Amino acid sequence: MKFKKYIFTFLLLLLVSAPLVTLALHSTIPPCDDPNKKTLRCLILDVTDLITGPIVTLVWALVFAAFLYGVALYVMRGGDAAKRKEGVKFMIYGGIALFVMVSIWGIVKIFTATFNLSNLPPEPPSFPELPE
Repeated sequence: MKFKKYIFTFLLLLLVSAPLVTLALHSTIPPCDDPNKKTLRCLILDVTDLITGPIVTLVWALVFAAFLYGVALYVMRGGDAAKRKEGVKFMIYGGIALFVMVSIWGIVKIFTATFNLSNLPPEPPSFPELPE
């Protein structure tokens, strides 16, 4: 039973940290527009776009729905102590998951702003022109 808890925690952390990992992999050069010319890089970009788009949005929605489910259990089953405890449990775990997701998002934004990180390639150095 404890092993299942560790697996669930690992998968939850993996899903929550997916934006951090996928932002590190994303690049814009060269474009992967040609459907006949798919490389490993294009495959990785397709997977990261899938993770950072609909999958992360789905995880946010599920966590928020779990939190709201806990609130509903707590309010609707006020007389039943067991249902109230279950509602409190959902609210606590949902709140912790929301906090962790927002924290990771904030840390990525802080690193991006602090170290001037972007998905654009660096500018090549410019050298002074030599006299003829």
